[in-house]
Amino acid sequence: MILNYNELLICIKRIEKQIPMLELEQRKLIHNLNFSKTRQVFAQQQLLELQILNYITYYQEKIKNNYLENKIFSGELCNLKENYRPKTNAIIFFYCLKELATEYNDLLKDLKLFYKLNSLKDVESIKEKIENHTSLIEEVFLELSRIILLSKSDIADIQIKDFNSFVMFFQGYYNSKILSLEKNLHKKQKKLKSFKTLLNYNMVISIRREIKTIKDELEAIYIRKNNLKFIDQIDWEYNII
Repeated sequence: MILNYNELLICIKRIEKQIPMLELEQRKLIHNLNFSKTRQVFAQQQLLELQILNYITYYQEKIKNNYLENKIFSGELCNLKENYRPKTNAIIFFYCLKELATEYNDLLKDLKLFYKLNSLKDVESIKEKIENHTSLIEEVFLELSRIILLSKSDIADIQIKDFNSFVMFFQGYYNSKILSLEKNLHKKQKKLKSFKTLLNYNMVISIRREIKTIKDELEAIYIRKNNLKFIDQIDWEYNII
């Protein structure tokens, strides 16, 4: 039983100190793309925050007929409640995306350095790392998009800017991939029509498989590109529905 405001704060602090460990675990899981486990850990965090809210509500009810206590603590209790109101784990995803973006920029710096040193082997290695890292950012961003799309929680202005920045980044990334794949597709199609290729049945089969793979990849990228939406568009469509 909570007897006074100080005891309430002690109860809150006791529970609150468990939350950073859960947030750290979520960040690790996000980096490993284990989103299902991330949701489970976030649910544990929500239970702790709900427990805190219950304590605050209990104390509010306890002092509502005590004019002096109610006057002294009502504002602080409302602020406490606001801090622990229900929210999504979008904040954790934004944090992880910023970490990944920093690593991405560091890789770009390394790439420029090896270009200057004319170290082609290292350039190719860094390019592969950048491609893999971009795929990681993409998966985290897509999961964040789902969270925001399905959430009724308010998104802060700075988060809107961050989200839209990633949308712009992936628009450029997809356009670059599409251009590269279309050039490769044109080259393969041209090769398939050549007289030398037509005389080699095995080569024809091989090139046709390569063309199909390129077309499948192009289709997947077009779908992802078309699904990119700025956050104001997401909110608008969600409200209409």
